[in-house]
Amino acid sequence: VRDEALYGTFNVGTGRELSVIELFNTMKAVSESASSVRFDAPRGGEQQRSAISSELLQSKSSWQLKTDLQTGLRETIHWFRVS
Repeated sequence: VRDEALYGTFNVGTGRELSVIELFNTMKAVSESASSVRFDAPRGGEQQRSAISSELLQSKSSWQLKTDLQTGLRETIHWFRVS
């Protein structure tokens, strides 16, 4: 982070679109879970797509994405299991 104070709200993401089922399958794989998924009909106003970008944070600081999704999920799941 640069020397000046950093204020505001910043998204942190890869900028790559990821579906709910892709996220579920990744979490299932890294946690070695036997869970299954069931989808209901979409609700009115429900967000259908999302791709979160970290460009604003990167432009205002020296922060850079270093951890891929699988590694980040694996480390987060491990933290919850041992805490």
